[in-house]
Amino acid sequence: MEAVRISPLFAMGISELLIILLFALIVLYPWAIILEKAGKSKLLALLVFIPLGILILPWYLALTEWKKQ
Repeated sequence: MEAVRISPLFAMGISELLIILLFALIVLYPWAIILEKAGKSKLLALLVFIPLGILILPWYLALTEWKKQ
């Protein structure tokens, strides 16, 4: 019987998971602030984690109407 291989993703420890979480926050926070100042939902910042989302989000911001101050 052949051994079942475990993906390296599932073999991560706490330190690796904390590094990934910290990186996610470092990327997500500035986009959330920019979107809030533009009058958009902060949840749109999650687009940066979707492939090509990092290219879609700036175009979305550039082509939509911003909140007037």
